[in-house]
Amino acid sequence: MLERRQFEFITDFLVNKVGINLENGPWLCGGAARGMFLGDYESIDDFDLYFQNQKSFEETRQKILVNISSPNSAYESANTNNALTLVIAVTGNEVLVKNDNIFTQHIDLGTSSEVAVQCIKKGFYPTVRDALGSFDFTVCTIATDCKGKFIYLPEFLDDEKNKRLRLRNQPSKQFLRRWLKYSAYGYDMPVGELEAVFNEMQDQLDFRGSPDEY
Repeated sequence: MLERRQFEFITDFLVNKVGINLENGPWLCGGAARGMFLGDYESIDDFDLYFQNQKSFEETRQKILVNISSPNSAYESANTNNALTLVIAVTGNEVLVKNDNIFTQHIDLGTSSEVAVQCIKKGFYPTVRDALGSFDFTVCTIATDCKGKFIYLPEFLDDEKNKRLRLRNQPSKQFLRRWLKYSAYGYDMPVGELEAVFNEMQDQLDFRGSPDEY
């Protein structure tokens, strides 16, 4: 779990060094955007980026690895067919704010922490709404520019308000883990829908898998 100041450092980095936006991307979508919309920062454990094309994906990878400033660091931790996971290691107490040859001012970021930024490559999308349309749960169909603006699909608000966990696409093999995760957040999937998923996918569900990619 990130401390608030660490969260602010990561989002500032994604905006000013990586260039996330709601127009041409990269787009920050899913659980982290949902957490920011709700002001529920404690639920944010990673940041998922979606892209228009391979070029944008590769440029973002380079920006994250190159633009992180010492004493912080970034490295690749996993690379699957679905996503490239980059880990940003945020130090506990030293981020350069100003240096005018007289003094150096620092921000205390609290304890050291590592946060995963997942660059999703299982699909590329012409618009942010197309990217949101690929999500499994309706309560994840939201994106943000990390500056207070959000874009979401029509069903997001109603299902979020009612804490209803509803599928909008065929569930993946990671459904079980993701269902448990969002159930712990207080979301509820009607028993009939849940039974239908288990009956349909009982031989495919995988509790292990790779990190969540939504």
